[in-house]
Amino acid sequence: MASPDVHNGCVGLGDWQRNWQADPAWALKTMMIVQAWQWNGMTVVLYLAGLQNVPEDLRHAALVDGAKPWQVFRDVTFPMLAPSFTIMTVLSFILIFRAFDLIYVLGGPAGVPDGATLVLGVLIYSDAFGQGSFNNQARFSFAMDGGSHPLRLPGDRLGGADRPPRAA
Repeated sequence: MASPDVHNGCVGLGDWQRNWQADPAWALKTMMIVQAWQWNGMTVVLYLAGLQNVPEDLRHAALVDGAKPWQVFRDVTFPMLAPSFTIMTVLSFILIFRAFDLIYVLGGPAGVPDGATLVLGVLIYSDAFGQGSFNNQARFSFAMDGGSHPLRLPGDRLGGADRPPRAA
């Protein structure tokens, strides 16, 4: 059986062959690529649903009024995608703080290699359950939770949470 080097060389992928997770410079970048790939499908579905929600009449009216295709996208389609952007912004922040599972499975509690993949969630978990310092880790967890609340406010404003409800 031929080695993977031969197969990668045959299809022109020889330059891409490396130990992605063993290289400290690439370990966290590799995990970010995996995380992005994992949620890419949901992002596409949400944006496609948002695009289908834009009425054709608005686009045609803009074209009749003399707008160029770029102006139609900028002034009609893009503003109509605001709910999709709001949802994806909020979900992205939630998924960023939930990156613990992927990083823990791929890098372990020590952040292999050489602590390159240690993020705050993995560090809290490994210190609390590895060294038994639950008091310090409870403080870190509380700070991490408190640090995420200011990030929620712009999402609330984009989504219209500061507007009073409409009368029916």
